[in-house]
Amino acid sequence: MRNHFEKLLSKKSHDFLLIVDESFYYKDADAKRTKDIFYLRPLVKRCLVLCGTPAPNSAMDIVEQINLADGGEAFSNSFSKLSYEEIVKVVESRALYLRQTKEEVLSLPGRTIHKMHIEMESCQREIYDKVHDEVIQKLNNTSQEQFRKSITSFLAKRAYLLQICSNPIAVDESYSEVPAKVKEIEKLLNELIIKKSEKVIIWSFYRKSIDFMMNYFKKYNPLRFDGSINSTEERGEIVTKFQENENYNLIIANPAAAGAGVTLHSARSAIYESMSNQTAHFLQSLDRIHRRGQSKEVDYYFLITSNSLEKRNIDVLLRKLDDSKALLSDPEMEILTKEVFMEKLS
Repeated sequence: MRNHFEKLLSKKSHDFLLIVDESFYYKDADAKRTKDIFYLRPLVKRCLVLCGTPAPNSAMDIVEQINLADGGEAFSNSFSKLSYEEIVKVVESRALYLRQTKEEVLSLPGRTIHKMHIEMESCQREIYDKVHDEVIQKLNNTSQEQFRKSITSFLAKRAYLLQICSNPIAVDESYSEVPAKVKEIEKLLNELIIKKSEKVIIWSFYRKSIDFMMNYFKKYNPLRFDGSINSTEERGEIVTKFQENENYNLIIANPAAAGAGVTLHSARSAIYESMSNQTAHFLQSLDRIHRRGQSKEVDYYFLITSNSLEKRNIDVLLRKLDDSKALLSDPEMEILTKEVFMEKLS
């Protein structure tokens, strides 16, 4: 494919405009697709770079996107690590961009975050505490140099802890209880689907958790949308069923698969059973129900296990969201929480 475009562009480069959508995928200079698109960039005179979430993880995310747009003028083709302040200075003084957010161009109903703190089931807590204590003990016996060499292993253990918060079966196949979050979701679905006849999305980051919930909530005839659904046609059919068919009121989805380019606004409620640590996935998932055509107030239910690292994980996601908005001077995103509402009353 690269050779095909190279031959085409080399003939009449001045006749072509390169448009790169979802440019967030080109933030890593070492990635193959980034190298391919940068190889083609000099063969065209102009390039438009489009993205709704250009810097979800850090300010560094935006450097390669701007280099792609202007051929390296603003950042002088810098691939070195820059500080947040240095990147902001370049963006403000040298980068040329047009930024219009959804809040500026659309009139949408409000949205509210409900942070629901849940106690783990007894066996679930035992598994979590055991793994947690093992990690702490290993850390205490590890030097800084040893930690640096084995950081991948420690990150995997951290991922295990988050999986246990969702469903311990991913880590311990002998686990046979119903996870605390699933019990809480059952209450929410009874209220939203049974009593109010609404459609609901459950977001989950883990395949085994999705497997479990697809079976546990089978009475709701759930649809599944994750990496196991490879066909574009099948994915389109799933969305159409959920949007238009009254027999399908529940979809269980992974934000990495269904978080971008999918409209699910027949629902006004989204339950976050677990989350990706990728801010882009998180941001995209928020917008699946809060988009053009949504006429109702939107509710997000964040299920957070008490005394676990999930709270910190969510706080990091929200902080990255604030940093990315500040980088491009985006207006404040109005999401009401109970805590914010209480502050306004005091």
